[in-house]
Amino acid sequence: MLGMSLAVVFGLSCTSGSFRSPAALHELTYPPDFSYLPAKELRSTMWVLAAEIRRLDELLREPPAASTAADLRVQIAIQETLRRLALAIEDIDDPGRQSQHPDLNRNLHRFKARVEKAQRGAERTPPNYYQASALSGSCFLCHGSGDGRTAL
Repeated sequence: MLGMSLAVVFGLSCTSGSFRSPAALHELTYPPDFSYLPAKELRSTMWVLAAEIRRLDELLREPPAASTAADLRVQIAIQETLRRLALAIEDIDDPGRQSQHPDLNRNLHRFKARVEKAQRGAERTPPNYYQASALSGSCFLCHGSGDGRTAL
């Protein structure tokens, strides 16, 4: 009987407007300088980053020599891939704020700097793809060495 009474009281309190939505609870439980990244948004961005890194690795298997039209298309594809990586990082980067993902807080700025260096190298004449070829290794900053641990 007591359980039923508590359930009714709880139910009434929820319908009377005192129930808070999850977003409202975040306002109460996280400090104002805390950037909450919803897991769905983070996973989505991480999938974009993974797809772009994979595409970049495929493009760099045979680096263009900058002499033919086909090589020029590959150079442009590499630059576009690096641009999409930078845009994906912007989706989750909130400078000066902390998130609930400690590995992301610790390493995103380094990954972003590596992508920027890769972009500068790819835009040179002739292009330098050294930094771009090292980007896939940057994933280990957060995701470990393939030992089954996934930080994000």
